[in-house]
Amino acid sequence: MVRINLQKAVALHLAWLGVLSGAFIVMLSEVLPFRLTFVRPDNLFPCLLQCQTFFVVLVWPLFLTSLLREGAAAPEAPEGPGWVYLQVAVLAVFAFPLALIAANVSSVGPATLLGSQLRVGAWGALVAALFLAGTLRRRRTAPAYFLTAFLLSAVPPMLHFLVRELAGGPDLSVLRWVSPFWGTLDLDGAVWVQTAIVAALAGAAFAAAGKAHSREAATPGAASP
Repeated sequence: MVRINLQKAVALHLAWLGVLSGAFIVMLSEVLPFRLTFVRPDNLFPCLLQCQTFFVVLVWPLFLTSLLREGAAAPEAPEGPGWVYLQVAVLAVFAFPLALIAANVSSVGPATLLGSQLRVGAWGALVAALFLAGTLRRRRTAPAYFLTAFLLSAVPPMLHFLVRELAGGPDLSVLRWVSPFWGTLDLDGAVWVQTAIVAALAGAAFAAAGKAHSREAATPGAASP
């Protein structure tokens, strides 16, 4: 079974609020010895989305590795995958007020606001599903995950820049669909396309985790390695 350490879950939620609130304060105030000239009222919302994406893609996995642990609880105990799903929902609820303020400052419509927050939640759900499935299958997920996250985040925009801007080649902006940070900057109707893609991947990973959880529940006497 997978259990959730409630103290670490609270630390996760406080860290989430601290990162987003701290970034919000830094972007809106002049607390730094230099000005963040790239932050303007019209792009405050995309900047906040980047902070949210950074957390769910790179910081959230660090909490997951310690949140998830194998135990010997009864199969009917509530400390199963449902607890991991709940963490993603709580993160989304806690972030919504700040996202609403940023969207109002940047004059972002309700549909874009909702789609962007669902996209962040989809990324968080996908990451949670991958680590949950790895934990239930007793596999180390972190090394392969962080390598893949780095490649997907850095290679597509860099390749587009090299081919398009330096070599005058074809437009490779279609690669934004596979890049979490590059794709976050897309706030038009395409936001729903990327949200659907990431959500579908998360659903597939959750299905794999559910099968692993069912197998473990069917053999409660199995010893942890």
